[in-house]
Amino acid sequence: MANRLIVDNAVAGYGSVRVLHGVSLEIRENETVVLLGTNGNGKSTLIRTLFGLTELTRGSIRLEWNNESIDLSRMATEAIIDLGLILVPEGRRLFSELTVEENLMLGAFRSGARKVLKRNLDLCYEVFPIVKARRKQRAGSMSGGEQQMVALCRALMSDPRILVIDEPSVGLSPLFVKRTMEAIDKLKKERRLAVLMTEQNFKQAIRIADRGYIIQHGTIVFVAEHVADLDNSDVIRTAYLGLGKVAA
Repeated sequence: MANRLIVDNAVAGYGSVRVLHGVSLEIRENETVVLLGTNGNGKSTLIRTLFGLTELTRGSIRLEWNNESIDLSRMATEAIIDLGLILVPEGRRLFSELTVEENLMLGAFRSGARKVLKRNLDLCYEVFPIVKARRKQRAGSMSGGEQQMVALCRALMSDPRILVIDEPSVGLSPLFVKRTMEAIDKLKKERRLAVLMTEQNFKQAIRIADRGYIIQHGTIVFVAEHVADLDNSDVIRTAYLGLGKVAA
């Protein structure tokens, strides 16, 4: 059995308002999957549903890992996280008054993560030397790009199997967007992570993605089994980038 997270025909929303209309996708070990879509198309609702924060009204979410198949659909958020599904939230959401190092230690709250704390901390400091250099600094005094690095490290300290990264480029300079994407790619390769990344920055996202999906109005409208298919997609050109259909 391949290690993967499978979302099958997911329907979810808020009260009588349905946001996801039969969404299906999967994320496999050692690959980065990008979920592309502009604001208001269901990316955040899908993430909330993965973590049990929004109720799944139809469909299923399964984690297949180490020859086990685990239904996440009705599990509590804490139990889902304890299985190794870890979120890097949009906007980073660090504890601004705590030091960088204190924020990282808070990431290692899972019992399994505490057993490999030093290994994960060493990897954080290897991938992000600036995080090591600023480890005694208040997190809130850092730039947005530096805080994003801390947020990624905090997630790594949780010893994830699957890393879900919500809009990592938001509010960052082009230089820090590039550095952040490169770091995500390195972390995936070093730890053989499964990575699901929601993004609006199409050009940066496809630099590190292996596969991708496009979501519109709560529906997956395009599935790319190879990242090159995204770059050549008329769906991207018309509905996402607004460039108009390219003639054959």
